[in-house]
Amino acid sequence: GGGPPPPRRAPAPPLAADAEEPTLTRRFELTPRWALALPSSVELSSTGFPANAAVGSPVRVLGDRSIMHKYVNRNLLALGLATPLKSPDEAYVKVMLVDTVSGVVVHSARHSGCSAPLTLVMADHWLVYHYWCGSQFHYQMTATELYSNSTLTDDPVGLLLGGPLDYTDRTNMFDAFAPAAAQPHVLSQTYAFGTGVAAMGVTLTAAGLTSKSVILATTAGQLVAINKNLLDPRRPLVHPSKMRQQDREEGLIPYTSTLGGVNPLTVLTHRHTVARPAHVLTAPTTLESTSLVVGVGLDLFLTRTAPAREFDRLNDDFNYVALVGAIAFLIITTLGSGWYSKRRDLLAAWR
Repeated sequence: GGGPPPPRRAPAPPLAADAEEPTLTRRFELTPRWALALPSSVELSSTGFPANAAVGSPVRVLGDRSIMHKYVNRNLLALGLATPLKSPDEAYVKVMLVDTVSGVVVHSARHSGCSAPLTLVMADHWLVYHYWCGSQFHYQMTATELYSNSTLTDDPVGLLLGGPLDYTDRTNMFDAFAPAAAQPHVLSQTYAFGTGVAAMGVTLTAAGLTSKSVILATTAGQLVAINKNLLDPRRPLVHPSKMRQQDREEGLIPYTSTLGGVNPLTVLTHRHTVARPAHVLTAPTTLESTSLVVGVGLDLFLTRTAPAREFDRLNDDFNYVALVGAIAFLIITTLGSGWYSKRRDLLAAWR
């Protein structure tokens, strides 16, 4: 015996339908769990974790072979509060990351002297937002990454035993009410940017393994792809000649205070423009390297992009004749070598 059996939960009452009207007579009551007071004199922007996004890896491997555990919480909501265009002394931009299950503000950042327009995009464990900084007279972009203080062993065996093997699962594996749900470790960097942004998006792939690009819909009607490596808050604050070897192996880029203007090579719309862009939509394809991008405004523009190049697709000018010839040569050589080996063994046996 092991003590008294656990109490049974009483079954829920059945749903009773009205005989005259096809409506349910059972009533449900909603209980408020949390509330967040926001000022009414600001412009509110929000974004959430992409519903169809896959997370390729739960950790980030550093140049010294150590790892940092990503704070991946699909319940996070990014709220942006921006004052209308005012004097730099009165204006501010505030961004909060709120857990929509528990109502806990996971992270909050305030930028004084800045104002609307404010646009945000979030994916995996990071957030990027763009806003106007009146005190500096230019646009700015801030990149924020969240990492958790995980108790998993920092080795491959510990990673395999610490959770599900398939981290591309679209369900949330983060318990907002767990006692050990501590505040994440936050890294942030800010960069100057040369143009206004009306909407933002992020490339999505089937398994989430490909490096991501942030898609900007500029106020000029262009779709611009910025590699996430340029928006990495771990970019070292040193001269390129003084970078550590482990940072070079990790592929980090030395920090610069500005991202410059729009590089023509990163413009996805080429010579076309999207009038008054309002949204950027992305979707994965069957190829892991490729993501679909749609710019929505008064016009619609659809294109595909490969943030890490098309590593899983052959080029249109691929030399198929040479490939078939090489395979045929290997087959003939293998068969000929086998026949010659058998004939040599037979002659040696007759001697």
